[in-house]
Amino acid sequence: MIGAVWVMSVVSIVYGALKLCRSGISQEVRRVIMARHVISILFYTIVELYATVSGFYILNAEDKTAVSIDAFWVDTMKILWLCQGLILPVTRLAEPFFYRIVMQKFRAI
Repeated sequence: MIGAVWVMSVVSIVYGALKLCRSGISQEVRRVIMARHVISILFYTIVELYATVSGFYILNAEDKTAVSIDAFWVDTMKILWLCQGLILPVTRLAEPFFYRIVMQKFRAI
């Protein structure tokens, strides 16, 4: 299961790179978009690793009542997994292209 998630991540990155290789996109914009895409895909894949591993552990544990891992990395992954709906949009808001579009929309109003 974990391998399938990583394969899908690589496929997404390669597909994004192929789509960006079309003419009409400057090298600078291509680099920024690809870097943001790779960072967001890797972040999502690492965060989803918590759900995958904990689900696998819960399904394959012999004693279902004692399924608990109290480690620092587990707590960190749990917090990241719970906050991914906030972290990814905030990274999207940090793009300078987003600010240009927002400013254009406000000027049009």
